[in-house]
Amino acid sequence: MQSILDSLKLLFVECIPTKSSSDVSITFLQELCALAKKVIENENARQNNQFFLPVLNLINVFIQVNGNTFEKIALSRQGGDNPNNISSYSEKDREMYKCLDSLMRETITAMACQHLLGSTWTSVQKQGNGESAFETKPKLEYSNADFCNAGLAPMFSLLHTCAKRCPMFLLHILAEPDDDEADYSNDSSSDLPMLRKAMDSAVSSIIHSEAEISIQAIEFLESVVSLATQSTINNTNNNNTINIALRKLAEEYNFRFKTRMLRTLLRGICGMYQPVVVPDACRLFLHALSTSALSTEELKVLVLRGLSREHFFLGNRAWMVIYNFCLQCLRTTNSKTPSLDEVENMMTGIWQLHRFENGDAIETSDIVHAFCIQYGQQKSIQ
Repeated sequence: MQSILDSLKLLFVECIPTKSSSDVSITFLQELCALAKKVIENENARQNNQFFLPVLNLINVFIQVNGNTFEKIALSRQGGDNPNNISSYSEKDREMYKCLDSLMRETITAMACQHLLGSTWTSVQKQGNGESAFETKPKLEYSNADFCNAGLAPMFSLLHTCAKRCPMFLLHILAEPDDDEADYSNDSSSDLPMLRKAMDSAVSSIIHSEAEISIQAIEFLESVVSLATQSTINNTNNNNTINIALRKLAEEYNFRFKTRMLRTLLRGICGMYQPVVVPDACRLFLHALSTSALSTEELKVLVLRGLSREHFFLGNRAWMVIYNFCLQCLRTTNSKTPSLDEVENMMTGIWQLHRFENGDAIETSDIVHAFCIQYGQQKSIQ
């Protein structure tokens, strides 16, 4: 079975047309996408969730190659303000865009319907106007055993690629699936149900027993933080379509997910991460905290909840040292932001201290005292 999957993966990637300038290349691409759809619709795909991997890899590679073109088309379809975008791609490019748009939507829909993305992707059911492609059936009750997370890591990887290469195309995909002409050019609140599912699923996957899922979720969330930060920087140009779209993403992130994400990152550092995940979690924590506009009081509440007594065993003195260190990471302070190496060293120390078996006595141990001395001597903010 693995040899079949490897062959499919190689076949899909090798058959990607290098250009979309001819009818032959577009026809070949359409046939390639049709074959990919047959793969995910095949009975074997329902019995072996690994059949989705070659298709996801195909989409990922294609977006890496053609992301700039997809971005131009997505922007023009949504009322982009730059008229040069219209002349910078061809009708053949539009055909290519339609092929990948359709394949990506159907792949996400099929994986969600087969419960390969966990329960979050099927948790919101809607009826009537605005129902999405995989939300048209009556809500059913499922047990945790009905769901698996086999598709999460490659799906987060794909979403991360889209966020880096073509964010407008990503928002187009994660808007209402049946709304091909989603308009971000006005101030109405566009519904982004799949974006919420993706972000909610990623935050929930920060702490996961499978390290690859955690790492890919963190990378996707880091790209979301970058887009949200870009929206804040460019907020002066409110009439630009892409800025309006990014602002909607930033609103989703800031009002629904940022605080929970930071709390989860803090909780995971209490010995819950797989060892290989710690550096990625530290990078996301510093990135998110240093670009946030939290007040000192908001930060205190966040750290209190993230490092609650349920998870944090190092005592009040160590807690205050960590809080002061996090305070230095805020962009709203006048202090020099700690480097990533400094954050990683400290957070790794916290993670290692929570891995000791004698957790009940760890607060009074010499090693916790040494930790407080080491990091408490650094300049703290009052």
